[in-house]
Amino acid sequence: MEHEAAHDRDPFGKKIGVLAAVIGVFLVVVTIESHRAHTQAVIVRTEANDQWAFYQAKSLKRHTLEVGRPSVTPKKSNGMGRRPGKSRTKPTKKRRKPPLWKSRRCGSI
Repeated sequence: MEHEAAHDRDPFGKKIGVLAAVIGVFLVVVTIESHRAHTQAVIVRTEANDQWAFYQAKSLKRHTLEVGRPSVTPKKSNGMGRRPGKSRTKPTKKRRKPPLWKSRRCGSI
């Protein structure tokens, strides 16, 4: 019984207890909101990285096509079914180098 009587005699202690509970609730709300903001920032950063990687891939493909295009375009013929300056002898086969992405020097991607 004396314990209950002590609580009734200490109104300042009650105020401190309520204030501590309010501060605790406030800190919980702030912590949850900061975690949400951090998660949103991570999502935005990930999307930006994905867009940058997509841009780089498209640029690399475009560059590869531009570099490879001159070797693929057909040369004009002289109207006789042959290219100008070519003889009728059978051409010798040249050994082609493997593409860079197949070489062992690149390592695994």
